[in-house]
Amino acid sequence: MCKNARVVDWNDLKYLLALKREGTLAGAARALSVDHSTVSRRLAALEDAIGTQLLRRTPEGLCFTEAGNAAAASAEAMDASASGLLSKLAGADDRDAGVVRLTCAEGIIPFLVTELKELRVAHPSCASSCSHRRRCSTCSGGRLTSRCACSARPRPRS
Repeated sequence: MCKNARVVDWNDLKYLLALKREGTLAGAARALSVDHSTVSRRLAALEDAIGTQLLRRTPEGLCFTEAGNAAAASAEAMDASASGLLSKLAGADDRDAGVVRLTCAEGIIPFLVTELKELRVAHPSCASSCSHRRRCSTCSGGRLTSRCACSARPRPRS
């Protein structure tokens, strides 16, 4: 670590980000479930730690400086990155998972075998099952119609 490096409390960035998102100290305080004086104090501590003014106090309220806007943009990116990491670690990413159940006419099943194998390769977290019925599931207006039903339910975690 460089001798001139400053110690920054990463948690203070959430106060800066809340202010950027909410627009006021009171709004940031509400969003974070803290008192507005806590937000003000943490922002002052952040500015002190990095040695740069992030906010300009005006009669109309707080205004972000150029450095403040850059810091808020970086904090936003860090927040998105942390959220993405937590989603992946929790298994809540965008992978398809579950059970695909097909019910169809018996004669169609041989044609589905290849498709179901490809589904398994493309989506290893999905399971599939196929069953048949001898009669159509719906008859309307004298016309026979068959139904293919698919349902996805999350696989139980082991």
